[in-house]
Amino acid sequence: MPVANDTIIMRGDEINLSYEVRNLSLRASSGPFVVNTHIKSILQTIKLASDTVASLNPNSSLILQKEIITDKMESNSQINATIIPTVNELFKFNNQDNCNFGIFEDSVAPSIRLYIDGLPIFGGENVAKKCNALIEIYDNSKLAFDRNSTKLSLNTKYYDLIDSSEFVSFERSIPLKCKYFVPEIDLEFGKNYITIYTIDPSGNRDTLDVPVYVAKNARIVEHKVYPNPFQENLVFEIKYVSPVNDAVAVIDVYNLNGKKISTISQKLNINTNAIVWGGFDGNGNSIPQGIYFYRISIQSQVYADPVYGKIVKIQ
Repeated sequence: MPVANDTIIMRGDEINLSYEVRNLSLRASSGPFVVNTHIKSILQTIKLASDTVASLNPNSSLILQKEIITDKMESNSQINATIIPTVNELFKFNNQDNCNFGIFEDSVAPSIRLYIDGLPIFGGENVAKKCNALIEIYDNSKLAFDRNSTKLSLNTKYYDLIDSSEFVSFERSIPLKCKYFVPEIDLEFGKNYITIYTIDPSGNRDTLDVPVYVAKNARIVEHKVYPNPFQENLVFEIKYVSPVNDAVAVIDVYNLNGKKISTISQKLNINTNAIVWGGFDGNGNSIPQGIYFYRISIQSQVYADPVYGKIVKIQ
């Protein structure tokens, strides 16, 4: 039963074991037999499988395949496959084979991703005072993370992730290992520090330490309109801050006579937003070339001053 020997594999990966059982007799079929597979180490022997074979034709072979999970294997292990005949057999010298395996530990640190109110956080962003948070943990190893593997600190105070978050663990074959959803965290006005610590099952660690800001008042920090002049689509880029994340941007467009010809409404997130207008009036007609004015106002429980500007439509 030849098998690959002295394989080195990272803990958590699967071993796809394949071995061949052959009837060496050229004339007689074999009687029924059992193939037992064990994993052996210094401290323990674990029975992996027991396969019963009714008979094997003369000079024929049978391929047996097993998938072995290495999560809890010791660093040096041996896989032993042994044929156990159900009738007496005189020649048993070739009825077993061994395969040695070495297990090494993952040495690559996991990685952390943070989202607040659905937006990725890299550090320096503005957020709402009361917001939700999503923490994702990625790792190259297939070992599972438990709920206690990650800690959250808000302004140097530990936050209870175990009782105050929704924890989801994912299948071992994908890099995303687990996530924590925190329905609400209450930050302070001004600068806040969010620190997340995680440790993978092999002991590798990662820390994400990012500052975020909470504004006391709502305002449009800056806005850009491009391209201007425009022919078809026009983009309103709006950077908005607020202590609450409930805003809707309303863009009213007027002609030179002061008549409102179009209104665009869209939910506005804290930080930078892009709103695209196709240059159509309220009836769905493309506006003629000329000079137009716009007003951007905010609908929210917190007031923000509107902003104004001029745009030019060309053919």
